[in-house]
Amino acid sequence: NLELSFNPQWGFLMGYGTGLAYQTYTFQFKRILSGEWLLPYFAVGVSRWYTSGAPRGPISKLQPAFLEEKFLTSTEKQSGDFSKFLFYPAFGLQFVQLEGEWAGFSLFAELVMLLDIAEFEYSPTGTMGMLYYF
Repeated sequence: NLELSFNPQWGFLMGYGTGLAYQTYTFQFKRILSGEWLLPYFAVGVSRWYTSGAPRGPISKLQPAFLEEKFLTSTEKQSGDFSKFLFYPAFGLQFVQLEGEWAGFSLFAELVMLLDIAEFEYSPTGTMGMLYYF
């Protein structure tokens, strides 16, 4: 992920990730609600979850398993070929180290509601991570 902060309250994140059988990219707007070093925030974003390249054959297991169960049809599981656009709101809490040797490091945890608008499916999930600000 790369986060660009417009001001102390608003930021824009872009990210790319991959799994053994898929790729994903995301764009997200983030709004810090309050705080100085402990920051509750709200975010909204869109992500594309997809396979590409040569046919992969049937999907036997994806991690996390709820993605496969909630968002893929039996045809997509059988072919191994899919492309999903997911919209999501998120609420998180972020700790930012402001001083000292670890200044710039940040830990976060967030609750996310993934929504596949085309199929009218949704699934709650979460994420945790570390960021470094410079």
